[in-house]
Amino acid sequence: MSDDIGKSVRERLYNTSEVTAICKSQIYADVLEQNAQPPAVVVFVESNLAHEDLSGTNRCFQAQIQVFAYGKDRDQANLLAKAIRDSALPANLQGIYYGMDYKDVSLTFGPSEMVDQPVAGGSEWRKITKQTFTIWANAT
Repeated sequence: MSDDIGKSVRERLYNTSEVTAICKSQIYADVLEQNAQPPAVVVFVESNLAHEDLSGTNRCFQAQIQVFAYGKDRDQANLLAKAIRDSALPANLQGIYYGMDYKDVSLTFGPSEMVDQPVAGGSEWRKITKQTFTIWANAT
């Protein structure tokens, strides 16, 4: 299930013009590629819990998804994070998107600002805005 929800979130980001207008197609699973330059997005599935109904059948999953918006500067990282929050994963998102039936999306942590060391041989510190979303969904 974690692969499914992670893939669905990445596909949703790829297909949200407000996000790709900033980072193009630089959307990654789990970690930023070693030589990737900002702007970019990383989607990490932090946890995924199945909830069962009284018959014991899994019906809905609760996933914690961390989304890292990398920018060349603080303003760009925050702008990218806002596009993700407002357009790709807005509050109360519902419907079938990329193999998942979304029941609810909530921002549960962030946005919080961080920095990452420069790529080997570089001198630019990468700026990151981290957000954690709780997504209730089932696979279709």
